[in-house]
Amino acid sequence: MILCMFSWYGFGYQNFAVAVLKYNQRTHF
Repeated sequence: MILCMFSWYGFGYQNFAVAVLKYNQRTHF
């Protein structure tokens, strides 16, 4: 159960990082 939560947390963090990178690129350009 803990492993499942940890995996979901990592997946959400990855999506958040990708969204931030895309937003930063759009802002810079």
